Amino acid sequence: MRLEWVPNIDRFVPEWRALHRDYPSAHPFHSPEWVTAWYETSGRLFWPRILAGYEGQDLVMVWPFASTLRTWYIAGSGVSDYLEPLSRAKIEIEAIADFIGELRPTLVDWHQLNGEMPVWPGAQRFNQATCLQKHLPGSYEELLSGLRPSLFKDIQRAERRAELTFEWIDDETFLPIFFELHRQRWMSKRLPGAFAFAGRRRFHEAFARRGGRILRAGVLQHQGQPIGAIYGLISGNRAFFYQTGFSPSRSSLSPGTVMIAEFMKRSIDEGLEWFDFLRGEEAYKLRWQPDRRVLNYRQIWPADASPVAKAAIMHHRIDQWFRDKLET
Repeated sequence: MRLEWVPNIDRFVPEWRALHRDYPSAHPFHSPEWVTAWYETSGRLFWPRILAGYEGQDLVMVWPFASTLRTWYIAGSGVSDYLEPLSRAKIEIEAIADFIGELRPTLVDWHQLNGEMPVWPGAQRFNQATCLQKHLPGSYEELLSGLRPSLFKDIQRAERRAELTFEWIDDETFLPIFFELHRQRWMSKRLPGAFAFAGRRRFHEAFARRGGRILRAGVLQHQGQPIGAIYGLISGNRAFFYQTGFSPSRSSLSPGTVMIAEFMKRSIDEGLEWFDFLRGEEAYKLRWQPDRRVLNYRQIWPADASPVAKAAIMHHRIDQWFRDKLET
């Protein structure tokens, strides 16, 4: 595989999008829509660098990076649940390490890489997250018939309520409703939630403006008033459950369960094969009886007692503590 740095991102996007669209194992976090939104809203902090891999004239790998002060991250860090490269070819990590090494990094800090991803030579690897995935059957009726009785009853009860309505809104107009309901949900736990900071909201606004082909977002209403919102994504043969928000005062109506069921139903109708709950093993996800667990890791190089490595490891521990609070 021949490695090249992409000289012009705008000109490269059509080729990148074609690889992403046609690859069954693609994830949304390395789509051009997601990454360019991240570059746009993080541009003052990071220098964008996209590594492309070719076999002959065919693009077979895209791996977007960002660097600052000679520290290398994967583009999308902080908002993404999978960050391994989009690749049809075997990843030769030693060749990639040599290629990046020519730019003399002082720290490589890569997040959310699955266990099959090779380790940068000499790096430390830390457990970072577990992602739950459920195989989708051929019909929604088959899905419901395989659920545990308590979950099945919750869905049936909600579907019989005429005052509950659900609407898909696959553009940025759903975000104000989503942000507010997510804030209400987490304020009830006395926690800020994932979208408390303006920079994080700006990223999602930038993505939603361009992410229509992979965005799946909807709002649940009770008697005409929004009580829940779901933020989903699709890519390859998978649906990805990113986040929800809902009014704590309407929790007795099981808004989270209703919205996940609606997302699964639409995903089955679209012919998708897997429903990915993304990181976190919360009890409400386990109720859906996921079929597999994917372990994600963080890699930090150099694996020594240098100040930059120590700081990265300390950040990892603090970050994990906060994520444990947010993802329960």
